[in-house]
Amino acid sequence: IAGQWSEVWSFTTELASLEISLNTGWNAISSFFIPFTPNLFDIFSIISNKVTVIKNGFGQICVPAWGINQIGDWNVLSGYQINVTENCSFYISGEAVVPESTPIQLFYGWHFVSYLRSNPMPIEFALQSIAGNIIFAKNGIGNIYHPGFGINTIGNMLPGQGYWIYMGSPAILTYPEN
Repeated sequence: IAGQWSEVWSFTTELASLEISLNTGWNAISSFFIPFTPNLFDIFSIISNKVTVIKNGFGQICVPAWGINQIGDWNVLSGYQINVTENCSFYISGEAVVPESTPIQLFYGWHFVSYLRSNPMPIEFALQSIAGNIIFAKNGIGNIYHPGFGINTIGNMLPGQGYWIYMGSPAILTYPEN
């Protein structure tokens, strides 16, 4: 059967990824990418010899050296704590979420959340969707945001960083668009 055919096209796709740099000791991390390969063993394979432990906000752990993975797959909505023996970095490659279309349900109490924007934003603007419900937030190095007392030592929320948030009542966190 003869028919009309278009020209042959050639194209290259670009792999989207986020490099996350880690300092020796504890780090609070997250990603705005849904990983193509979500298993934690796979994500941390290039630095597994430097990883002591990875923890999520529920106390579950992943210890690559011991073959333990209670966490399972990477959750784009969650923050993670990771302890490494030396400065290093790794990449998370995948599909970027649309922050304004990716709500995070928060209840009373503590939550360890991901920062879903691809660029920095002042924390008071990034968390405006939960402004009436948040008590305070903290980052991985101990800086805090406490709107009730007008304290902000965090400044900007940053891509690749995880944040602890303490809620006084339930709300839905929706980040502004990039």
